[in-house]
Amino acid sequence: MLSNYSVSTNLVAIHGPTGGWLLSYSYRNEPELEKSYELNSHKGYCEIEFDKELKLGKASYFNNSGRRTFGVINLEKVNK
Repeated sequence: MLSNYSVSTNLVAIHGPTGGWLLSYSYRNEPELEKSYELNSHKGYCEIEFDKELKLGKASYFNNSGRRTFGVINLEKVNK
């Protein structure tokens, strides 16, 4: 079983003409011993900026100590 948990989280309102929310968190990811040959233990950080209607978001993240990856993810809420 993979252990992935948040170490710290923060949610703040974005003030200004566009408004919105900023969610930030740091995390630790530790794979099972059996999976350690394909997945490395690592720490990471992510910030997600949401619009004030919570319909769109843009996340930026990075990892270190084992993976050293980074990226951007665009989010869109879909109503069914």
